[in-house]
Amino acid sequence: MIVSCAGAVACPLTLVLQSTETLQGKKLIAVSAHVHKSHKHSLTVTLDSTTTTVPAGTSKSVTLKLNATGQSLLAKKHSLPAMLRIAEITTVPTTQTVAARSLTFKPADKHRPKTKAKHMPRS
Repeated sequence: MIVSCAGAVACPLTLVLQSTETLQGKKLIAVSAHVHKSHKHSLTVTLDSTTTTVPAGTSKSVTLKLNATGQSLLAKKHSLPAMLRIAEITTVPTTQTVAARSLTFKPADKHRPKTKAKHMPRS
């Protein structure tokens, strides 16, 4: 993901990738990017977070990777919706959200190498 800073001073940013698990008892029944109001128990899970500083007037590439919890959810559900929030750190204890985006992760395709058909010798 590419983030940029258009200001006159450097922009300290925090990027947080989160998803919401919906549980019924101890059983995971759904995963979503947003919190839905329901009678079931929901739990917000952080899939990755990072802090970076972008120099003034430039752009910077930032890589986010799923942690073990995120990889486990992706393996179980085969599709993982998540919410990416980008916040600017204004003072040490406070941040201000500057962007939010909904993303969906899917497992990488596992292609088998193509095998050539074996020809039977003609007699």
